[in-house]
Amino acid sequence: ISAQTSLALRSANEQLDGRLGRTCENIRAKLLGATAHLEAFIDFPEEDIDPEVGAALCKTLSEQSASIAGLLSTADQGRILREGVRTVIFGKPNVGKSSLLNRLLGYQRAIVSSKEGTTRDTIEEVVNLRGIPLRLIDTAGVRESSDEIEQEGIAMTHGQVARADLVLVIWDLSESFVDSAEVSIPDGARRLDILNKSDLEDVSWAGVKGLRISCESGSGFEDLESAISKLLSLDEAQWGDHSVAVNARHQACLTRAQSSLTRAITSLRAGDEPELTALDLREALTAIGEIAGIVDTEEILGEIFGNFCIGK
Repeated sequence: ISAQTSLALRSANEQLDGRLGRTCENIRAKLLGATAHLEAFIDFPEEDIDPEVGAALCKTLSEQSASIAGLLSTADQGRILREGVRTVIFGKPNVGKSSLLNRLLGYQRAIVSSKEGTTRDTIEEVVNLRGIPLRLIDTAGVRESSDEIEQEGIAMTHGQVARADLVLVIWDLSESFVDSAEVSIPDGARRLDILNKSDLEDVSWAGVKGLRISCESGSGFEDLESAISKLLSLDEAQWGDHSVAVNARHQACLTRAQSSLTRAITSLRAGDEPELTALDLREALTAIGEIAGIVDTEEILGEIFGNFCIGK
């Protein structure tokens, strides 16, 4: 119901259809078999059960760890599909930040004025870019100011940048070139320099790199859409194999499971006692079980007695 784009809807439908649960169930089944085999070897030494340690067991565990890593890689995508790409529009006053917001939205959401400092608070809206929601955040222009209210707005701007996935740094081509828009991009975020008022470009901008647009005429906006999509790898075709997008709870469970598997693999390679490996495998099963169904002792025992001729 809350899906904002076609990809978000598809991801929600995949979740509703149980695709994530089936994927986790497949991982769990492989881990359950490996755990049962190892515990049968530990608990019933007289049955001469192949311990399946070494390369074969490491291979099985490594394959499941890779599957979990694949699911974890969708965590950011899941957040983006639910919340949108946090896209902060940054720049000095009166360079066209609010005009850019309005043009991307297709209607006037923010007041546009030639008077500097018109925008003092942040404005947020969501726009659909090729199936991916962009959460556009218009911010106050950054400059030296003695105005207390404007200073507060500028502080809010820097706070928004610190939480951004993408920062659109906008410049005014009609003014003489001065490289003075200082912005600290957080780790993992992307930056795109946008040169506005391309129809009024001052000669001092010759050779300066950036995407040239005109918020007034609309020129360059198809290139802007393509540039954002390429920068964030947001083409719908590239997201086709990642419609299982995990949420924060899933991410926590999968992270615990992967940590336990990593310890189990390390233990195997170090030649530690098999009981230590079995303990780590049980912890991995428990973590996966929180997504796909609780794994208990009886289930492992059932796997042991169902696959090995114990006492016969």
